[in-house]
Amino acid sequence: MDLGGIAAVAAAGLTALGLPATYLQARAARCAADNAVEAAKIAARALHAEARRTAQRDAYVDLLVAADGFEKAAVGMSWRASLPPGSAAREDAETRLNDAHTALGKAASLVGLDAPETVIPLVERLKHVADVCFLSSQSEEELEWPTDDGMVLGSYVPMLYRRARQAFVDHVRQSLNADVVGQAIASTQQ
Repeated sequence: MDLGGIAAVAAAGLTALGLPATYLQARAARCAADNAVEAAKIAARALHAEARRTAQRDAYVDLLVAADGFEKAAVGMSWRASLPPGSAAREDAETRLNDAHTALGKAASLVGLDAPETVIPLVERLKHVADVCFLSSQSEEELEWPTDDGMVLGSYVPMLYRRARQAFVDHVRQSLNADVVGQAIASTQQ
């Protein structure tokens, strides 16, 4: 065989050896790309979960601020009976209570949009008791109202309101903290 034939055979042999190496390189590159895509998906899910949790926390804070504003306005209405009807102080107290009741309703609706199913009944109870408190304040006499605890006098409603608010706070605190622990465990398992 001449030198050209030997070179051709050698080149064919090297090419044959190079094909598996190229295949292995391509396969390694594909695995690296798949791993990068999976890591990006995990990072995106974590960012989404954190953004959602932050939005929920903000909505919960807005609800608590509205709930505290409503309670303060409702306390302000407790002495309105001593004011003459049509007086500026009485109308101001009624306006503050109306505004606080509206703000509480909006905040409760916002929480209801993105809250876990376990939070919604607590928000509904807080809103219901606030509604009873609001309607109680519209009457000059003490009325009885149906609640989850049976028929209660209007003077009992503020205590029910504080209980409903505290139940919401306790549950949300536990839920948010459990979320952090659950996410930490889930991220270590992936």
